[in-house]
Amino acid sequence: MANPWTRLQNLLPRDVVQIGTSQGSNGDGTTDVILVGGGRITVTGSGYSSGQRVFVKGGQIISEAPSLTTVEIGV
Repeated sequence: MANPWTRLQNLLPRDVVQIGTSQGSNGDGTTDVILVGGGRITVTGSGYSSGQRVFVKGGQIISEAPSLTTVEIGV
């Protein structure tokens, strides 16, 4: 029987989808993105204007995100 911890890890996704706001293209095929949680990352993908909401997964912009109100609930 496999290790229960390993089995649990195999059920969880490796890369999560994050939402952020584009800060504009860097001119080299990358874009700086401010994540909803406050982090700043540089990801692959261009063609998104500054202030545009985007979905990020695995270090790449995967699509445009809708501009909806964000609500954060602490548990």
